[in-house]
Amino acid sequence: MGNGKTIIIVAVLLMSCNYNNIINMNNKNDFYSYSKFGHNDRIPLIEPYALISDREGKWIFQSEDMGDKNSINEWPVISIGIIDSTNIVVNAWRMGSNTYKIWLIVNVSDDNAIEFKKEEDYLTYLRTLHGDSVKLFSDFEAIYKEFDKENGTLPPEWVKYQNRD
Repeated sequence: MGNGKTIIIVAVLLMSCNYNNIINMNNKNDFYSYSKFGHNDRIPLIEPYALISDREGKWIFQSEDMGDKNSINEWPVISIGIIDSTNIVVNAWRMGSNTYKIWLIVNVSDDNAIEFKKEEDYLTYLRTLHGDSVKLFSDFEAIYKEFDKENGTLPPEWVKYQNRD
């Protein structure tokens, strides 16, 4: 009977250790550590925003918190850059009967964006934030390959702004 109790105690201890590991894994922030979103390629920017491939050569800028109907979702993206830890620049086509280019400066902390239809207006506003320019990247396939190969390494200009809890 003593061996039976010992086996039960050991089994319960092992199960509780495994349960604690599962809880810790679920609490870990993995936003920057994976490159797929469903079946599409994914490039994390600043949480919760990422670029998601449409598998046809175009990329979508979106929040992964898509439950909010007001969440920003732009497609197709022309170029993208990160200004600082809370601001992302998105240059995209606004599709419709009157297709035109837009520049967005997205404030990640409050999920708001300022839209500019003219590059001059965007650059004027950008100067009020942090200077004359921000490096915009447009070769998303190359960035994705770098990210995928290096397990989460993005352009050095971006990594310093990512919150990796």
